[in-house]
Amino acid sequence: NVQRLDVKQLLVTMRSQNVNTGFMSPSVWKRLLRYCRSENKKIPSSVKFTASGGSPLHPKFHSEIIDCFDSQFGQHISVYALTEGLPLASIGSYEVLNNCSKWTKIGGGICLGRAIDGLKVKITPLSFINNDEVSAFHDNDADNLDSDTLLLCCPNPKEIINKNAAFQKFGEISLSGNNLTLGSNKYHDTGDVGYLDLADRIWLCGRKSHIVRSKSGRFLCSVALESIVNYLPSIEQCALVSSIEGRVVLFIEPTVLFG
Repeated sequence: NVQRLDVKQLLVTMRSQNVNTGFMSPSVWKRLLRYCRSENKKIPSSVKFTASGGSPLHPKFHSEIIDCFDSQFGQHISVYALTEGLPLASIGSYEVLNNCSKWTKIGGGICLGRAIDGLKVKITPLSFINNDEVSAFHDNDADNLDSDTLLLCCPNPKEIINKNAAFQKFGEISLSGNNLTLGSNKYHDTGDVGYLDLADRIWLCGRKSHIVRSKSGRFLCSVALESIVNYLPSIEQCALVSSIEGRVVLFIEPTVLFG
């Protein structure tokens, strides 16, 4: 239970044992950072490298963990992993903050980084969502993109594409690797929706099963929209859902002091 974790003792142990590398789940790091913010504490200067695996990390996390280090610090490495095929991609804090965070702010999703060596990532078109036909999207479709009807993400997919000028394809993410390949042309469907940029970085817009359709007929990707709201300092995290009446609902967890 993460809430029962004694992060004060964790910091004491890191300092007394002169720890220089740390790998923990995102939930543990977030609790540790919340404690550091609340108590004005720093991660010991001996720590030069940190990492986490599992869920994608918002750019705000990367900024906060760098601010919490007590000395010159390498960076935090975020590894995006699948239960059935670990891992998929990785990215460092400085690449996130210098090259990717500006697109997250306008609805581009979360950058997962480049695929791990040995894995080949493929983006396949979304053929349907909620039984509604959706045409495949490619980078040369940008001029004809209707931001009110295409599923991509929020707030304005056409704006993102024109400013970023880096989309290859948008659709379902699949991967092939030594541990997942069933045949030379077989891919594993991750269940995620996203795209590749021209630097071969994978961007996550959400789970396919979590796409929400508004009353106006617009398709909203959960991670892409939630990441915009999560930039607000008063919000810890949020969740996009669709109510029974078809209304789009956003649940919000406010930022609180450590406790």
